[in-house]
Amino acid sequence: MAKFREGRQPDKSVMNTTDEKRSALVRASSSALARTSSQTLARRGLHDLDVAEQKTKRDKCCSEDQAELLFCIDHQCSHDKCPNVLHLDFALVPMERVVKLPRVVPHLWTGPDDVAHGFPPGCSYCGESDRAQFGKPCPQRTCNTWYEILGVPEDANENQIDDAYHDLVKKWNPERLERPDDKIFDGGYSENQMRWLRAAYAVLSDPDKRRQYDAELLQQHLADPEWWTNKGNRLDSQSRHLEALECHDKALALSPLCTSAWINKGLCLDELGRLAAAVECYEKAIAMDGSNYVPLVRKGDILDRMGLHDEAIDCFDAALKLSTSLISAWEGKGQALDHLGRYEDAIACYDQILKIDLPGWTESGRTSEYSWAWNLKGIAFRHARHFQDAIECYNRAISMDPKSHSPWYNKGIALMKTGRPGEAIRCYDQALELWPGHAESWHNKGLCLRDLGRAEEAIACYEKALDCTPPEILAWYSRAQAMEVLGRLPDAVGLYQKYLSVAPVDVQHTVNRERAKARVRALQSRISEP
Repeated sequence: MAKFREGRQPDKSVMNTTDEKRSALVRASSSALARTSSQTLARRGLHDLDVAEQKTKRDKCCSEDQAELLFCIDHQCSHDKCPNVLHLDFALVPMERVVKLPRVVPHLWTGPDDVAHGFPPGCSYCGESDRAQFGKPCPQRTCNTWYEILGVPEDANENQIDDAYHDLVKKWNPERLERPDDKIFDGGYSENQMRWLRAAYAVLSDPDKRRQYDAELLQQHLADPEWWTNKGNRLDSQSRHLEALECHDKALALSPLCTSAWINKGLCLDELGRLAAAVECYEKAIAMDGSNYVPLVRKGDILDRMGLHDEAIDCFDAALKLSTSLISAWEGKGQALDHLGRYEDAIACYDQILKIDLPGWTESGRTSEYSWAWNLKGIAFRHARHFQDAIECYNRAISMDPKSHSPWYNKGIALMKTGRPGEAIRCYDQALELWPGHAESWHNKGLCLRDLGRAEEAIACYEKALDCTPPEILAWYSRAQAMEVLGRLPDAVGLYQKYLSVAPVDVQHTVNRERAKARVRALQSRISEP
């Protein structure tokens, strides 16, 4: 049985038998109670005791004069502050290490009773559920730098550091504990938090100390692949993809077998448009960890965009073998099937999404995913030319998430296909209210106005579409058509020529490019006539 240390004035009566130990645990308070209930902690304590009893630990006795020199990393308190709490011996460290980094704090594991009452099994802080991680450091509770203690980025300015420190001092100041029970339940946790905060602020608020600390920290970072990966991800989020790629390469140079590093590099290459290279990264990640669905889904997504729809479907199927609840895999497979013209199979994939109900899903999360599935289902019906079914799907999507612009836009397309331009315009107006910079909505609204004989208003919409980022290139062609209708032939020729100069030579623009060339020849002939 693992040995437990008692505090400075232990209650000998609770240490006689295992049952008495359990009773003591039920009565005991824990400093972590600042984040959870006393009953939950008591149940966790019982669970920890069960685990501890299965392990053999060295017998370490703690003399009374040494109690104040020890610190419990489990409860985050000095050992003498909670004498009635049973401490696992391997959770106690010398007090001199308390304000030295890294601050290693284990997972706070939910006990059997918590699970029975509906709490998910695992760490109540980070959600880790792998039993092999029990007793290991929790990333949400462990801090590796003084910056993490204050919750600020490493490039934080003085004001940010001051504000963070004072906010945290207000949060953890022991003086806020007015009632005796609050102090008992706190168990010294707040006092220890203050110790950490003061130590961090003492370094980061002093320019010389901070400069020296940053230099030491940088040397640690340069040898840490995770730091390079995180830096690369931050640069990716700022659209600085070339710089991000260098960081991902440095992470892989330090840790070439890191699956997540290959995935992150693949994401970066995807943003740079280097799709084949991104696929290679995902293939390496898959070869290293066949149980990770992320590279399978990402590879499938790229293959679908490259026109390799069957290969993409194989990737999505492989991901779905790992878990049938992967919404991204069902979505990707549905879109690949749609691109192959297998609309009924695509609709069946979206129906699968609508059957998924993940544990712990928030209502807003569920509504958002279901709304998007109805939207995709509507697109498949529209491609199959079942326009009324498509409109019904879009209506379902809108009713679930009226603030999503996509179903409004797609409903407008379906209404255009059924010859209802007036209703379509109202849908595009709704879409543009939600996303004023959506070029396709401006362009399609212009087409509806053209069909209603309102050419001048249509031209204004085409100009809006061309002002967006990115612009709708087809608006040059549509604007030229409107100029023809108004009899402004030289302007129409110039706009057709502009379209031909900017439109890419691909399948989407092939037909319109040929039509534009024909219109230029015809209009130039008419203009040259006497």
